[in-house]
Amino acid sequence: MDRNSLAMEPATGSVMLAELTLQGTSAIDFKMIGAPEREPPLRFTR
Repeated sequence: MDRNSLAMEPATGSVMLAELTLQGTSAIDFKMIGAPEREPPLRFTR
């Protein structure tokens, strides 16, 4: 994790990069880096 960028390394050896954006105090948006601009992020809420 670096600022709003997240790098994950699955056991397969590849790398998955995403950008995280806080949405208030109860939600976070997760968008894969390189995804099409028109594709909405995944929103996680609690």
